[in-house]
Amino acid sequence: MNNNDLNKFKEMIMVISETYGIAFSEAKLRIWWKVLEPYTIEQFVGGIESHISCIRNGKYPPTPSHIIEKIKVCRKPVSDQELALQLPNKKPELPTEKELLSWLK
Repeated sequence: MNNNDLNKFKEMIMVISETYGIAFSEAKLRIWWKVLEPYTIEQFVGGIESHISCIRNGKYPPTPSHIIEKIKVCRKPVSDQELALQLPNKKPELPTEKELLSWLK
């Protein structure tokens, strides 16, 4: 992020603050900016949105490391064509009826 992203950064910090009912001091804002500065504003926003919508962690306020984890784990969606190129040429073997029934137990 760069100084042009500061307003969007503060806007997203307000989203966190209002969503989770937590305050951000100037010192806290500065450290969040410093830690998250290497990422783009789009990655930062995506990380926050991903955290908030996460069933497991979204009920708790994020830390910068949570947002970084979301940035690194959540990749840009790939097109169907790109996905098809990643699939093996061999058709997958379908489970037998017995295997399917065992999964339902």
